[in-house]
Amino acid sequence: MKHLIHKLFVALCVLSSAILGQDSGGVTRSAGDVGSRSGQQLNVRYYAGIGGVYDDGQVPFATDAQGNLFRVPGIYGVEARAGAFGVHRWRRSQLGIDYAGAFRHYPERPFYDSIDQALTLNWTHQQSEHLSYELRESAGTYGRAGAIRTGFNAAIDNPAATPASQLFDTRTYYSVSSASASYILNPRTSYTFSGDAFVSNRRAEGLADSWGYTLTGLWNRRFSQRTSIGARYALGKYYTPNQNIDSLSHTFEGTYSTQFGQFWTLNVRAGIFISQVNSQLIIPLSANQALLVLLSRNNTFPSGSLLLRRQFKRALFNLTYARSMGGGNGFVSIARLESGTVGVSYTGIRHWNFGVDGGYYGWKTLSGGFAGSSTFNAGAGVTYDLTRSLHLSARYDARHYDIDTVNYFPSNSSRVSIMLMFSPGDVPLSLW
Repeated sequence: MKHLIHKLFVALCVLSSAILGQDSGGVTRSAGDVGSRSGQQLNVRYYAGIGGVYDDGQVPFATDAQGNLFRVPGIYGVEARAGAFGVHRWRRSQLGIDYAGAFRHYPERPFYDSIDQALTLNWTHQQSEHLSYELRESAGTYGRAGAIRTGFNAAIDNPAATPASQLFDTRTYYSVSSASASYILNPRTSYTFSGDAFVSNRRAEGLADSWGYTLTGLWNRRFSQRTSIGARYALGKYYTPNQNIDSLSHTFEGTYSTQFGQFWTLNVRAGIFISQVNSQLIIPLSANQALLVLLSRNNTFPSGSLLLRRQFKRALFNLTYARSMGGGNGFVSIARLESGTVGVSYTGIRHWNFGVDGGYYGWKTLSGGFAGSSTFNAGAGVTYDLTRSLHLSARYDARHYDIDTVNYFPSNSSRVSIMLMFSPGDVPLSLW
């Protein structure tokens, strides 16, 4: 399985090189626009379909008679999907939507039937020449991590909105809400203030829930039409209520952004985060007495992020890296997160859309001990428009897991899906 995942990444690099070598037109937009597909902002488009899936290596949070984590063998199923994506514009405002829903039924193992949903809304409003606002909401529920996906790549500072970063295939509910205001003082100087709040609830007993918020201030100074630098401060508060752990963090970073060539965008942040993690340990002394021990641990680590994007008329290349603090993935609570993603989506060939992507998520606990985990995934998909409204879609995904302190953890899983989709439109349906 590891070799197969590596081959998928090689294929991704080859495909990216082929696309990046082309000379094509494009438009300039902000990074990560909700509702965009293959480098384009489209009017709202709906789709629905049905097909077959094969899931191998699902990992629920459950153990067998020997105490080893239980692994579901490969099972076939039927899946129905529906969704919508696109952008609606007004004179001063814009609303982006990305919704995906799926229902899966496994005739031989109906216990693993699941309804998964993911929704992202992003609203921007230009109040005046100097003042603008942005509101974003991401919410969803899933039973198989990574099975439900939208074209929107969740913000790298909100890992709770990234099901692919989770270890276990267990029922999870999440929500991430963001609000920001930007004020342009003059043509060269601007200020942005934002707040983010998230919650992630896992129904399996023994996994850690998490919630928290982040308050951020950003000063930005433009030195040329293409280049700017700035300074960023973020205050973060995280909780894992069912494990009695909380933390307070301060992040100090410098920022740099530039455009080079005609269509390349680079955004970089670098600095440190300082955190204090508090936990409670209950030590039983007798049947009626217990000792409550309060533990506090201070951590200082480098932090930062990188976003490299190449925008085309009918294609998009996206590379991200981030090192920050997060609420955890259920097994690891309040942790340092190191993540990286790469993806390319292309609709430059008539009738066809291609998508290849991969990601890495590494969690390291900040509350003491050596507990850590990592998830590595890669996938490829294709759609072909049989008619103007009927599309054939196929996708393959593979995942590899590691947990520092669990030797018997199932390490690989994969998924194959083939769907017949209905979606009226002038271009091939792009689902990733």
